[in-house]
Amino acid sequence: MYYLIRPDLKLEWFDISKQTLESVLRKNPVDLGQLQWDPADRPFDFVTLRLALRQGIACSKGIAVAGTDLVPLDHLARLLEIKSLSSVELPGEDLMEALMPGWKKETARLNATIDESRRQLIEEAQEELTAALAKSASEDLVAHWSSIGGVLPSPV
Repeated sequence: MYYLIRPDLKLEWFDISKQTLESVLRKNPVDLGQLQWDPADRPFDFVTLRLALRQGIACSKGIAVAGTDLVPLDHLARLLEIKSLSSVELPGEDLMEALMPGWKKETARLNATIDESRRQLIEEAQEELTAALAKSASEDLVAHWSSIGGVLPSPV
């Protein structure tokens, strides 16, 4: 899947794999802006634009970027959506404790282990996104984006 980021900060998408599109573009350079893009469910954000300025493809309507190039951002976002299990109150906790003494304590220990694992995954995902954004933006893509009226994020 590819996303098109337009200068009006709207996102559109086109269902094609990165490998397929890159193969087509090597053989037949075309303006991706001429494809029939559909409105994307994904909302615009400047981190997506920053990644696109590093990995994207310039076209007449904006910058196209492969969904796979947005994985570091999406991975972190999904991990952050997961709630900490320590804060979740389970129905029937008191009953389970009455039936199996120590159940609450063991559940709390297990939840703490899971929360620590989640914390580590979030830290790794943040490092992955930081590494992706540490790459220099393409001067050509930055110039293209500015030339079509796009607002540059700060930092680029």
